Amino acid sequence: MHNNPTLPPTKLVLRTFTTDLPAEAVKLKLQRIVEESTHFNTSFLNGEWAEDTRIGGFDQHGDILIRHRSERDKHELTIEHRAGDEPLIVEIVTEFGMALTRRPTLPVPGMNRPRGMAYFFEMIQGNRLSSKIVVTDAVVEAAHDLRFEDYRMARRAPDFLAKLREISRKYLEQDEATQIAYHLAQINHPEPKVCLFEGKKVFLPNQITIKPEKDGPHLTIHFTKLPKGRILVGFVEETPF
Repeated sequence: MHNNPTLPPTKLVLRTFTTDLPAEAVKLKLQRIVEESTHFNTSFLNGEWAEDTRIGGFDQHGDILIRHRSERDKHELTIEHRAGDEPLIVEIVTEFGMALTRRPTLPVPGMNRPRGMAYFFEMIQGNRLSSKIVVTDAVVEAAHDLRFEDYRMARRAPDFLAKLREISRKYLEQDEATQIAYHLAQINHPEPKVCLFEGKKVFLPNQITIKPEKDGPHLTIHFTKLPKGRILVGFVEETPF
């Protein structure tokens, strides 16, 4: 496993392994690695459950997520990380040794993409909408743990946000549903979320909520308007359904 110099350091990378170790043994081994390895001097372990473990660190490009899944007698381990943290992943895989067997990882996104919406928001960061919508890295990190997975419905949100300025200019020409959505997106909520953007705290008074096609939690995106009509998305969360 070698670092790919062509990838930007914040690019999400997914690796898949099989293992004979149960979830509890994986968690204990990760604890020992983080506590004892010099590679993890400024890192720390999060997560109360053995099945999902998150390693954060002051010198990391992003969190490292280790997910353990069991199906009958087989155990699967996935590691999601930023490309710039490849040396830490090498250390983890080396320490586990023969306990891990590398499996081919299917392309992401796809039918077998990992749980959560991290790859969705990373996609928005890098596509044509990035000139109109700024998605912070903190949003990508938070989106790993979301249960909302309806990419198709979620895709409508950034398209709508990118058109807010255009909608305001031609408001009376819009259909009723678009006018209502536009009105809701203009509401300044009394207790806005806060994010860091370009080294400064920024309030996010506006919201847009997406409902999945099937029953499940809704996805609420918190945003604010930047100069020149750009939109800053700085926080995402699940809301009750």
